Amino acid sequence: MIGSRDFIELSYSVDITDVIPQKAAAIAEHKSQMTRLIEQPRWTILADIAHGQFLESFYYRREFFHRSVFG
Repeated sequence: MIGSRDFIELSYSVDITDVIPQKAAAIAEHKSQMTRLIEQPRWTILADIAHGQFLESFYYRREFFHRSVFG
């Protein structure tokens, strides 16, 4: 699980607002992770994890990265 210290390490961010619809469409293509293809209580989907907060994290307006410089 990502803690607050991990976010401190992420020193670079990119605004992805314009591509969120494409990202959502790509994530939706993972049918077995987005919907229960059969009614099986043990079939966990992304919306089940952390009461949906995990899935919501994919749609934030900014993506954060750790930026490394090699030289």
